[in-house]
Amino acid sequence: MKNVKHFIAGLILLITLQLNAQVLHSIQGKVSNQEGPVEFASVELLKDSASVKTVMTDHSGFFKIEGVQMGVYQLRITAVGFEPAVESIEVKENENVSQNIKLNPSSKQLSAVTVTSQRKLIEVRADKTVINVEASPTNAGANALEVLEKSPGVMVDNDGNISLAGKSGVNVMIDGKPVSMSSRDLSNYLKSLNASQLDQIELITQPNSKYDAQGNAGIINIKLKRNKVKGMNGNIGASYTQGQYGRFNSNAFLGYRSGKWNVTGSYSGVQHAGFNEINVTRYFRKKSDHQLQSIFDQSTFLKFTGNNYQVKAGVDFIASEKTTLGLNLQKGTNHLNFDVPTVMKIYDPNKTYTGQAITKGVNKLDNENLTLNFNFRIKFDSLGRELTGDADYAQYSDNGRQQLDNYFYDAQGVENAAPYLLKGHNPSLFNIYSAKLDYTHPVGKTLKFESGIKGSYVYSDHESSFLNKNSGEWEIDDRTNHFLYTENINAVYINGTKTWDKLQLQLGLRVENTRANGNQKTTNEKFDRNYTHAFPTAFISYKFNDKHSVNANWGRRVTRPDYTALNPFQMLLNPYTYQMGNPLLRPQFSYNGELGYVYKNGLLTAKLGYSEITDIISDILTQDETTTTSYVQPQNLAHQNNLLLQVNLNVSPKKWWSTQVFLSGNNQQFKGMLSGYYYETKFNSFNININNQFKFGKGWSGELGGFYQHKNLFSGNSVIQPFGMLNAGISKQVLNNKGTIKLNARDILSSRRIQIDQNYYEFESYFTNRIDSRVFTLGFTWRFAKNEKNVLQQRSSGASAEEINRAGKN
Repeated sequence: MKNVKHFIAGLILLITLQLNAQVLHSIQGKVSNQEGPVEFASVELLKDSASVKTVMTDHSGFFKIEGVQMGVYQLRITAVGFEPAVESIEVKENENVSQNIKLNPSSKQLSAVTVTSQRKLIEVRADKTVINVEASPTNAGANALEVLEKSPGVMVDNDGNISLAGKSGVNVMIDGKPVSMSSRDLSNYLKSLNASQLDQIELITQPNSKYDAQGNAGIINIKLKRNKVKGMNGNIGASYTQGQYGRFNSNAFLGYRSGKWNVTGSYSGVQHAGFNEINVTRYFRKKSDHQLQSIFDQSTFLKFTGNNYQVKAGVDFIASEKTTLGLNLQKGTNHLNFDVPTVMKIYDPNKTYTGQAITKGVNKLDNENLTLNFNFRIKFDSLGRELTGDADYAQYSDNGRQQLDNYFYDAQGVENAAPYLLKGHNPSLFNIYSAKLDYTHPVGKTLKFESGIKGSYVYSDHESSFLNKNSGEWEIDDRTNHFLYTENINAVYINGTKTWDKLQLQLGLRVENTRANGNQKTTNEKFDRNYTHAFPTAFISYKFNDKHSVNANWGRRVTRPDYTALNPFQMLLNPYTYQMGNPLLRPQFSYNGELGYVYKNGLLTAKLGYSEITDIISDILTQDETTTTSYVQPQNLAHQNNLLLQVNLNVSPKKWWSTQVFLSGNNQQFKGMLSGYYYETKFNSFNININNQFKFGKGWSGELGGFYQHKNLFSGNSVIQPFGMLNAGISKQVLNNKGTIKLNARDILSSRRIQIDQNYYEFESYFTNRIDSRVFTLGFTWRFAKNEKNVLQQRSSGASAEEINRAGKN
């Protein structure tokens, strides 16, 4: 309640200050051509060549830029199919400016289609970091997870867990709508998205109250390409990637926009094979005296083959200048076959070989996903009052099958125990329903309020049927279980933004109520939870002049457990190792604060951040002395403090050469109970990401870059040893700039090898992982368009916020 009182007091202060605010000026006008108004043209206000503000023209070609100080400016107007125009204007005291601009048709067709190649690869802004995917030739043939892995501040571990700025608990979104799935299934889904489908990746470490509170580390929003051009347009692309195994990617996009209708369709397909080489050495010690009992040395060479397909279709109907309706559909499948041969060698405390267990494992994964979205936007006036809404339905199903044949041998290679033969069928189903309304209401020129409501309901059904072969007969195994889970989250928020001459202040509050029910039908274990929490946010920025500005923010966030993490189902990896969920998991909460500095519109940016997280969810290794088995289970580790420093530098040594350097360092401190012990540790780490882009002329461009991640602490109890990647690529525009050929090499030095060490109390294990990461890709994209003139502005939000990021299937 104290936070609520402070928020209300802040809003009252904003309204009071509004009455005495400095009156700023506005610039307005119309953009047209010989045939009439040009809608959705970009109008950028510049001062001394530095960007001040950018707006888009509406359906009548009208634009308005508010909150402008006195001075001399330039207006730069760009639109697809037209030559850019620049107009000089002067804003005088007590005078608003009206300026009409006429554009001439461009002599170069399809110029807008290739504009992304001219953007910076990384743009560090006050509120987020943006990665322009097509600006990097080495992204050709890559998938979304591989693009994420080389993004600054992002780390992906072997299980697909994603961390941002040194913190776990990331809410991954696609076009503003989270992808609800477990870490493993999210990893598989992102692998099915071709980089050619991606437009931008937004890294938002401190979202405002309009966003779901889910995600301690913030939000990663993956924005897909959209239809922005009138008439018929599209592209077709294909690439082949060769490492130890091959991978073929194909994709196509087709859009048609005419009059009030905008229709789009896209396809993406991947046929691939790969491997995952895993080696684990685990020292099994007694809990009582920590004396070494045995040593397990495991080696696995997991080979997989599979295919992924995603089809999307959408239609937007512009009912009037103020009302737009939209409908979107996505359908996808993911089929993977895993061969998982594992050899587990066992040694006594003197490191004498005593025998081994051999596991012949075969897994089949068959995922299907379906998402439907209906959205609308109503503009009430030209001042910015508008209402937007979304209704979403998503269904994820999985029909996984597993077979493990386990054989046991002594030191002489003689079978010394009966084989343990296990087969399982693990179907699961998720149904997600959600809806939201958002309303924006400006008050005058310098004050804006936003408010909204959202409701979501999730139903999940996990059934795991296992049989083991005993005396020649298949019998029900005790790992069989059936878990049902439902969750309802209702939220309301309000956000207020006040702008002065050089200062901007934003205060927000989001309140979420969560009701969750779990039912382990096999053992009749049930749980019910009902809790309400407030999530305040505050942002402030001050611009000293055109060169220097500072900003600060603060907020509270939550990470709820993945739905699958609450399921106590045991997933057997081999006779001595398994993983399981934990129905007693609690959500983790964090307080996050950041202080930032921007020099020369992003030439240099720096950020200092601090976060405090309680009830951290971590994967904890537990050992059973009686059975000499080990299992991994998510648990709540008490407390973490994280201090972060990030610096980003953009320089151009030559006109044809630009360099971006991203450096971050963090200090992590963990305190709490871990496996029955009090656990405390401190850790310092850093990572550096360097990218060089080259423009050689005549359509040639290139890239050379990579990253290095120093030794890092992950999940509080695991140390990831240093690793990095070196990438290079080159591209050439062909066919009158309608086509692009790209050739790239990823992980040239084959240095992406993950090593994770766990060493505390009686727990000691060493894990190494190598994948097919050193690859070479040749790709080609052909673009076509007809009657391209204007750019269409579209919404990219949906109602299924965090839900699609926690479900566990796609």
